[in-house]
Amino acid sequence: KEKPTGAHVSGGLSNLSFAFRGNRIIREAMHSVFLSYATQVGLDMGIVHAGNLPLLKDIDPTLKQLCDDLIWNRNGDVVTEQLLLYAEAVKGKAGKKNSSSVDDWSKKPLNTRLSDAIVNGIDKYIVADVKEFSDDYPH
Repeated sequence: KEKPTGAHVSGGLSNLSFAFRGNRIIREAMHSVFLSYATQVGLDMGIVHAGNLPLLKDIDPTLKQLCDDLIWNRNGDVVTEQLLLYAEAVKGKAGKKNSSSVDDWSKKPLNTRLSDAIVNGIDKYIVADVKEFSDDYPH
């Protein structure tokens, strides 16, 4: 940000945690940890659902350390494996949003269903929704 002066930095955070879509505990912790460092070095705006971000003090210390190590690329593949194990252990505990019934899900517009499935890692109806999309929008 030293050159050019007056420049601003922004970016979306979901790419950082995309591999963990559907596991909100991990994603939200990664976003909070990343933002805490990025804002210290000049990030002006992050594209993220701020209302879902936990405070750093509220993140489990083990998860916080794993996020730190992953973001700073410490411990190579070891931290990746550890985070995957942690993610599996907390999967479904706080927010895999896929409890919709078929009736509730099918009432939503197709684009909303596909977007919700991708953003929230909901794969329960994805095959049928993609088929419907393919039928509605021929190549």
